[in-house]
Amino acid sequence: MKIVAANAVLAGARFHGPEEFWSQVNSTLQQVKEHGTQLVLFPGLTGWIYYQAVLGRRAEPAELVPRAAEQAPSFEEGFRRLARKWQLYLCPGSTSVKVQDRYYLAAALFDPQGNKIGQQCQTHLSGEEQAWGLARGEELQVWSTSFGRLGLVVGTDIWHPEVSRILALQGAELVLAPAAVPAPYNRWRQVAAMWQEVQQNQFFALENWLQGTVGTVAFDGFAPILAPCEMTPQETGYLANERKTAWALLDFDRRRQVIAAYPLLKHLNPALYQAHLPGIYERGGDDAS
Repeated sequence: MKIVAANAVLAGARFHGPEEFWSQVNSTLQQVKEHGTQLVLFPGLTGWIYYQAVLGRRAEPAELVPRAAEQAPSFEEGFRRLARKWQLYLCPGSTSVKVQDRYYLAAALFDPQGNKIGQQCQTHLSGEEQAWGLARGEELQVWSTSFGRLGLVVGTDIWHPEVSRILALQGAELVLAPAAVPAPYNRWRQVAAMWQEVQQNQFFALENWLQGTVGTVAFDGFAPILAPCEMTPQETGYLANERKTAWALLDFDRRRQVIAAYPLLKHLNPALYQAHLPGIYERGGDDAS
Protein backbone atom coordinates (compact mmCIF):
# COMPACT_ATOMS: atom_id res chain seq x y z
CA MET A 1 0.00 0.00 0.00
CA LYS A 2 1.11 3.56 -0.75
CA ILE A 3 -0.06 6.84 0.76
CA VAL A 4 0.94 10.48 0.36
CA ALA A 5 1.84 12.22 3.65
CA ALA A 6 2.70 15.86 4.28
CA ASN A 7 4.28 18.11 6.87
CA ALA A 8 2.43 21.43 7.11
CA VAL A 9 4.61 24.44 7.92
CA LEU A 10 3.11 27.62 9.39
CA ALA A 11 6.05 29.80 8.41
CA GLY A 12 6.45 32.74 10.78
CA ALA A 13 3.55 31.40 12.87
CA ARG A 14 2.23 34.81 13.88
CA PHE A 15 -1.46 35.50 13.36
CA HIS A 16 -3.65 38.53 14.03
CA GLY A 17 -6.65 36.77 15.49
CA PRO A 18 -8.05 33.23 15.33
CA GLU A 19 -9.79 33.86 12.00
CA GLU A 20 -6.42 34.44 10.32
CA PHE A 21 -5.04 31.30 11.98
CA TRP A 22 -7.86 29.09 10.70
CA SER A 23 -7.70 30.69 7.25
CA GLN A 24 -4.01 29.81 6.96
CA VAL A 25 -4.52 26.27 8.22
CA ASN A 26 -7.39 25.72 5.78
CA SER A 27 -5.35 27.13 2.89
CA THR A 28 -2.43 24.85 3.74
CA LEU A 29 -4.68 21.79 3.84
CA GLN A 30 -6.24 22.73 0.51
CA GLN A 31 -2.76 22.98 -1.00
CA VAL A 32 -1.61 19.55 0.20
CA LYS A 33 -4.93 17.91 -0.69
CA GLU A 34 -4.42 18.99 -4.28
CA HIS A 35 -1.34 16.74 -4.30
CA GLY A 36 -3.35 13.73 -3.17
CA THR A 37 -2.25 13.90 0.45
CA GLN A 38 -3.95 11.53 2.89
CA LEU A 39 -2.17 12.40 6.15
CA VAL A 40 -0.89 15.74 7.51
CA LEU A 41 1.22 16.72 10.51
CA PHE A 42 1.45 20.25 11.92
CA PRO A 43 4.43 21.37 14.06
CA GLY A 44 4.91 21.23 17.80
CA LEU A 45 3.23 23.93 19.93
CA THR A 46 0.70 24.77 17.20
CA GLY A 47 -1.88 25.00 19.99
CA TRP A 48 0.18 27.69 21.71
CA ILE A 49 0.43 29.62 18.46
CA TYR A 50 -3.36 29.39 18.21
CA TYR A 51 -3.82 30.69 21.74
CA GLN A 52 -1.54 33.66 21.03
CA ALA A 53 -3.77 34.42 18.03
CA VAL A 54 -6.85 34.27 20.29
CA LEU A 55 -5.14 36.40 22.93
CA GLY A 56 -3.88 38.98 20.43
CA ARG A 57 -0.37 39.04 21.86
CA ARG A 58 2.58 36.80 22.59
CA ALA A 59 2.62 34.96 25.90
CA GLU A 60 5.33 33.15 27.85
CA PRO A 61 5.19 29.35 28.33
CA ALA A 62 4.30 29.52 32.04
CA GLU A 63 1.16 31.43 31.05
CA LEU A 64 0.49 29.34 27.97
CA VAL A 65 0.45 25.99 29.74
CA PRO A 66 -2.87 26.61 31.57
CA ARG A 67 -4.36 29.15 29.15
CA ALA A 68 -3.82 27.08 26.01
CA ALA A 69 -5.25 24.09 27.87
CA GLU A 70 -8.45 26.10 28.34
CA GLN A 71 -8.55 26.62 24.56
CA ALA A 72 -7.72 22.97 23.76
CA PRO A 73 -11.38 21.99 23.12
CA SER A 74 -11.90 24.73 20.51
CA PHE A 75 -8.45 24.04 19.02
CA GLU A 76 -9.27 20.35 18.62
CA GLU A 77 -12.77 21.08 17.32
CA GLY A 78 -11.34 23.27 14.57
CA PHE A 79 -8.95 20.57 13.41
CA ARG A 80 -11.62 17.87 13.74
CA ARG A 81 -13.82 19.78 11.32
CA LEU A 82 -10.94 20.33 8.91
CA ALA A 83 -10.00 16.64 8.97
CA ARG A 84 -13.57 15.84 7.94
CA LYS A 85 -13.76 18.67 5.39
CA TRP A 86 -10.56 17.62 3.58
CA GLN A 87 -10.94 13.88 4.27
CA LEU A 88 -7.52 13.60 5.94
CA TYR A 89 -5.80 11.87 8.78
CA LEU A 90 -4.71 14.97 10.65
CA CYS A 91 -2.42 15.67 13.60
CA PRO A 92 -2.64 19.35 14.66
CA GLY A 93 0.76 19.31 16.37
CA SER A 94 0.99 19.67 20.11
CA THR A 95 -0.68 21.83 22.74
CA SER A 96 -1.14 21.78 26.49
CA VAL A 97 -4.09 19.84 27.88
CA LYS A 98 -5.47 19.37 31.38
CA VAL A 99 -6.25 15.87 32.62
CA GLN A 100 -7.78 15.91 36.09
CA ASP A 101 -5.55 18.40 37.91
CA ARG A 102 -2.37 18.04 35.84
CA TYR A 103 -1.15 19.70 32.64
CA TYR A 104 0.52 17.80 29.80
CA LEU A 105 1.97 18.59 26.40
CA ALA A 106 0.00 16.36 24.04
CA ALA A 107 -0.79 15.71 20.39
CA ALA A 108 -4.03 14.30 19.00
CA LEU A 109 -4.86 12.38 15.83
CA PHE A 110 -8.10 12.67 13.81
CA ASP A 111 -9.35 10.41 11.03
CA PRO A 112 -10.94 11.52 7.71
CA GLN A 113 -14.40 11.38 9.30
CA GLY A 114 -13.33 13.82 12.01
CA ASN A 115 -13.19 11.20 14.76
CA LYS A 116 -10.47 11.54 17.38
CA ILE A 117 -8.41 8.36 17.16
CA GLY A 118 -6.30 9.11 20.19
CA GLN A 119 -4.01 11.44 22.07
CA GLN A 120 -0.39 11.05 23.16
CA CYS A 121 1.21 12.95 26.05
CA GLN A 122 4.90 13.80 26.14
CA THR A 123 6.64 11.31 28.45
CA HIS A 124 9.98 13.05 29.12
CA LEU A 125 10.45 16.62 30.35
CA SER A 126 13.34 19.02 30.65
CA GLY A 127 13.82 20.92 33.91
CA GLU A 128 12.49 24.02 32.16
CA GLU A 129 9.31 22.24 31.07
CA GLN A 130 8.74 20.99 34.59
CA ALA A 131 9.14 24.57 35.85
CA TRP A 132 6.36 25.61 33.45
CA GLY A 133 4.02 23.27 35.29
CA LEU A 134 3.95 20.34 32.86
CA ALA A 135 3.67 16.71 33.98
CA ARG A 136 5.01 13.58 32.30
CA GLY A 137 2.78 11.14 30.46
CA GLU A 138 3.24 7.50 31.44
CA GLU A 139 1.87 5.51 28.51
CA LEU A 140 2.80 5.11 24.84
CA GLN A 141 0.13 4.00 22.39
CA VAL A 142 -0.11 2.84 18.78
CA TRP A 143 -3.34 3.09 16.79
CA SER A 144 -4.61 1.22 13.75
CA THR A 145 -5.43 3.24 10.63
CA SER A 146 -6.52 2.31 7.12
CA PHE A 147 -2.87 2.18 5.98
CA GLY A 148 -1.10 0.77 9.04
CA ARG A 149 -0.25 1.26 12.71
CA LEU A 150 0.65 4.78 13.80
CA GLY A 151 2.26 6.32 16.89
CA LEU A 152 3.12 9.81 18.13
CA VAL A 153 6.41 11.09 19.58
CA VAL A 154 5.74 14.44 21.25
CA GLY A 155 8.19 17.26 21.92
CA THR A 156 11.49 16.32 23.59
CA ASP A 157 10.60 12.62 23.38
CA ILE A 158 12.34 12.75 19.98
CA TRP A 159 15.67 12.55 21.85
CA HIS A 160 14.75 9.61 24.07
CA PRO A 161 15.36 6.43 22.05
CA GLU A 162 13.25 4.20 24.29
CA VAL A 163 10.12 6.09 23.20
CA SER A 164 10.52 5.22 19.52
CA ARG A 165 11.70 1.71 20.34
CA ILE A 166 8.63 1.01 22.47
CA LEU A 167 6.38 2.23 19.65
CA ALA A 168 8.26 0.04 17.17
CA LEU A 169 7.88 -2.99 19.43
CA GLN A 170 4.13 -2.26 19.53
CA GLY A 171 4.09 -2.47 15.74
CA ALA A 172 4.27 1.20 14.69
CA GLU A 173 4.78 1.50 10.94
CA LEU A 174 4.59 5.30 10.88
CA VAL A 175 5.45 7.81 13.60
CA LEU A 176 4.45 11.48 13.72
CA ALA A 177 6.75 13.77 15.70
CA PRO A 178 5.62 17.38 16.31
CA ALA A 179 8.38 19.35 18.06
CA ALA A 180 9.52 22.89 18.84
CA VAL A 181 13.22 23.62 19.32
CA PRO A 182 14.61 27.07 20.17
CA ALA A 183 16.69 28.85 17.54
CA PRO A 184 19.37 28.93 16.25
CA TYR A 185 18.77 25.82 14.20
CA ASN A 186 21.34 23.03 14.50
CA ARG A 187 21.20 20.45 11.73
CA TRP A 188 23.00 17.79 13.76
CA ARG A 189 20.62 18.16 16.66
CA GLN A 190 17.79 17.33 14.29
CA VAL A 191 19.67 14.35 12.86
CA ALA A 192 20.02 13.12 16.46
CA ALA A 193 16.23 13.13 16.75
CA MET A 194 13.89 11.13 14.49
CA TRP A 195 16.35 10.46 11.66
CA GLN A 196 18.32 8.04 13.81
CA GLU A 197 15.14 6.57 15.29
CA VAL A 198 13.86 5.72 11.82
CA GLN A 199 17.09 3.92 10.97
CA GLN A 200 17.11 2.02 14.26
CA ASN A 201 13.43 1.01 14.11
CA GLN A 202 12.62 0.82 10.38
CA PHE A 203 9.39 2.83 10.46
CA PHE A 204 8.42 5.93 8.49
CA ALA A 205 8.38 9.25 10.31
CA LEU A 206 7.07 12.76 9.77
CA GLU A 207 8.99 15.19 12.00
CA ASN A 208 7.84 18.81 12.04
CA TRP A 209 9.72 21.50 13.99
CA LEU A 210 7.96 24.80 14.67
CA GLN A 211 9.07 27.91 12.82
CA GLY A 212 7.75 30.79 14.88
CA THR A 213 7.88 32.69 18.16
CA VAL A 214 6.25 31.81 21.47
CA GLY A 215 6.55 34.62 24.00
CA THR A 216 10.13 35.84 23.67
CA VAL A 217 11.48 32.52 22.36
CA ALA A 218 12.06 32.01 18.62
CA PHE A 219 11.82 28.45 17.32
CA ASP A 220 13.30 27.10 14.09
CA GLY A 221 13.82 23.86 12.21
CA PHE A 222 13.05 21.70 9.20
CA ALA A 223 10.13 19.37 8.54
CA PRO A 224 11.62 16.13 7.18
CA ILE A 225 9.78 13.05 5.98
CA LEU A 226 11.95 10.05 6.80
CA ALA A 227 12.27 6.41 5.76
CA PRO A 228 14.82 3.62 6.15
CA CYS A 229 17.94 4.53 4.16
CA GLU A 230 17.54 1.56 1.82
CA MET A 231 14.39 3.04 0.29
CA THR A 232 15.45 6.69 -0.13
CA PRO A 233 17.42 8.45 -2.91
CA GLN A 234 21.20 8.04 -2.38
CA GLU A 235 20.31 6.20 0.84
CA THR A 236 20.07 9.48 2.77
CA GLY A 237 17.06 8.49 4.87
CA TYR A 238 15.11 11.51 3.57
CA LEU A 239 12.04 11.40 1.33
CA ALA A 240 11.72 15.18 1.84
CA ASN A 241 13.50 17.75 4.00
CA GLU A 242 12.03 21.23 3.75
CA ARG A 243 11.48 24.49 5.61
CA LYS A 244 8.22 24.76 3.71
CA THR A 245 5.18 22.50 3.45
CA ALA A 246 6.18 19.33 1.62
CA TRP A 247 4.82 15.86 0.90
CA ALA A 248 6.16 12.42 0.03
CA LEU A 249 4.96 8.99 -1.02
CA LEU A 250 5.16 6.33 1.69
CA ASP A 251 5.43 2.85 0.19
CA PHE A 252 4.52 0.39 2.95
CA ASP A 253 5.08 -2.68 0.73
CA ARG A 254 8.64 -1.55 -0.04
CA ARG A 255 9.24 -0.98 3.69
CA ARG A 256 8.23 -4.57 4.41
CA GLN A 257 10.75 -5.75 1.80
CA VAL A 258 13.49 -3.78 3.55
CA ILE A 259 12.56 -5.36 6.87
CA ALA A 260 12.43 -8.84 5.35
CA ALA A 261 15.99 -8.37 4.07
CA TYR A 262 17.20 -7.21 7.49
CA PRO A 263 14.70 -7.85 10.31
CA LEU A 264 16.37 -5.55 12.81
CA LEU A 265 13.82 -5.89 15.60
CA LYS A 266 14.29 -9.67 15.64
CA HIS A 267 17.85 -9.10 16.84
CA LEU A 268 16.75 -7.22 19.97
CA ASN A 269 16.43 -8.46 23.53
CA PRO A 270 13.12 -7.11 24.90
CA ALA A 271 13.47 -9.30 27.99
CA LEU A 272 16.45 -7.14 28.94
CA TYR A 273 14.30 -3.99 28.71
CA GLN A 274 11.63 -5.56 30.89
CA ALA A 275 14.18 -6.59 33.48
CA HIS A 276 15.96 -3.26 33.84
CA LEU A 277 14.14 -0.25 32.39
CA PRO A 278 11.16 -0.19 34.81
CA GLY A 279 13.51 -0.13 37.79
CA ILE A 280 15.64 2.63 36.29
CA TYR A 281 12.57 4.81 35.79
CA GLU A 282 11.21 4.09 39.26
CA ARG A 283 14.51 5.06 40.90
CA GLY A 284 15.05 8.06 38.68
CA GLY A 285 11.59 9.65 39.09
CA ASP A 286 11.42 12.98 37.29
CA ASP A 287 15.23 12.98 36.97
CA ALA A 288 14.90 10.05 34.56
CA SER A 289 13.30 12.38 32.06
